[in-house]
Amino acid sequence: MSTKIENQKLTEKVIALLAKVLDIEEGEMQPDTLLFKELAIESAETLEITFRLEQEFNISIGEGEFWNIANLIANKDMIVEGKFSDEAVVLIKDNMSITDEEIEKIHSPFEIYDYISIRDLVNYLEKKIQ
Repeated sequence: MSTKIENQKLTEKVIALLAKVLDIEEGEMQPDTLLFKELAIESAETLEITFRLEQEFNISIGEGEFWNIANLIANKDMIVEGKFSDEAVVLIKDNMSITDEEIEKIHSPFEIYDYISIRDLVNYLEKKIQ
């Protein structure tokens, strides 16, 4: 099976799971839909989503992974003189579809959440499942 087909099936599963947890229609979501900014996911919902993803895909999502990148950056002092350190930029780019220009506009690690899309979650899961 090709990677593109597998990615599409994984995307469909993730959207179905999000629809169930968030009680919204699957058709209201696309891969580019922003999880926090457009779907208004709250922290309690991230716990439910995490639990269901772990169950569905038989994986473990650690404290320093995906949902917690902003906390990791804030707690490990990865901001130098108001800018993300090189280590923080690598961490962000490894987990999100975000441009250098967008990263430059971010003033707080917690603004990262505004850029996390369903596609980013799918890509993260794809790495975890392999």
